[in-house]
Amino acid sequence: MNRYFLQIISKVIHYENLTLIANTCNGKWIVIPKKCYDVIDYSFQNEISLSEIENVFENTRDKVYFRKVINNLDNIGLLHEVNLKRKTWDKMSKITFSITNRCNLKCDYCCSSSDIDIVDYLSTEDCKRIFNVIVAINPTYLIISGGEPLLRTDFFQLLDYIRSIYKGKIILSTNATLINLSNIDFIIDRIDGIDISIDGFDEESVSMIRGNNVFGIVVNVIRKLKERGFCDITVSTIVGKNNIGFIDKFYEFCEKLEVNPLIRPFFSIGRGSYYKQKYLHSEYEEFFSDILLHETRYVNRCKAALNQLSINSMGEAYPCPNLEYKEFFLFDAKKIKIDSYRSYIESIYENNNIEEKVDKYKMHNLEKCNSCPINLFCTPCPAIAYNLMKNNAKFDYNCKLMKDEMMGIWKNIKIIK
Repeated sequence: MNRYFLQIISKVIHYENLTLIANTCNGKWIVIPKKCYDVIDYSFQNEISLSEIENVFENTRDKVYFRKVINNLDNIGLLHEVNLKRKTWDKMSKITFSITNRCNLKCDYCCSSSDIDIVDYLSTEDCKRIFNVIVAINPTYLIISGGEPLLRTDFFQLLDYIRSIYKGKIILSTNATLINLSNIDFIIDRIDGIDISIDGFDEESVSMIRGNNVFGIVVNVIRKLKERGFCDITVSTIVGKNNIGFIDKFYEFCEKLEVNPLIRPFFSIGRGSYYKQKYLHSEYEEFFSDILLHETRYVNRCKAALNQLSINSMGEAYPCPNLEYKEFFLFDAKKIKIDSYRSYIESIYENNNIEEKVDKYKMHNLEKCNSCPINLFCTPCPAIAYNLMKNNAKFDYNCKLMKDEMMGIWKNIKIIK
């Protein structure tokens, strides 16, 4: 069977006589000799399958090695039976819909600056109209978030409505403080998974961010969920310099409760920008990079504008909740006509060049970074890069920090043998 190199979803770094080839969709990567990559690139440019290229090697040893390279490319998802030249608008994987920006907690790091006194912008009918659009787009899964979704007086009506019309996976993102015995069964009958923010592992650590008594309430909710056989539970914590030493205890806490742990590095966005000194080492930092500096199992794999989008509490769609800036605006979900949604969204993605706009702020595409040997591992979020580009001092600080720590990748790298 003929197989072709999927260059359209790959990125490469050349360093000395080596080439790192990465799949930007799943983050997996391999390293091969540069002269071997040159053969692969030649096959793509000339529309020759890799199996055909393999046959040009006269030396048996070279042929066997190249076959190993082909198999490794297949393992990281970079082979296809068709020589694809451009990406196509495919099934949307994830849509996040923030039905409110109200919240009964006031976490200092909150990227959306949620607050109890905010008035809901979307009416019940607005939310239902947006749910209809989401169902028409038909993502693999839908995340219902906030703020705190349960604060809406029509939350249960809306949850019942979306479950009745949507067959995909529904995930509720919540602080869980408003889930109780009177509503827990209604909720779990209509969702497939739940993401709970807790930000700690005991009363003391949680109260430092979320307030007193939140820990006990959330742990009790988790236990009630598990007693009812509901097991798709993810529990997350924000991490900065103030609590980096607690990560092992957080993992132990999650293991004890038999829930999925999720670590979220602090980003200086929203209300978090006013409290960054608590979480970051320097005024020049935009995110807490300590837990990422040694995480080189995957290259950056941001999916914003590729197969996911976010709809905020005003019904506006953006590639990501952290990219709610004018130049990344996609559409107003309240105003889309269902019968034309597909062509409408396709035209937005294609004519508005939204994918290119997001890609522009991925580090490996920045002009000052495109020859850097660690650019595929550096600063994983385009929203952070977008803000770093506004301040040269911050950008240079981040650059030095990443290079000092990550250049070791090339010293310890393992190439295919």
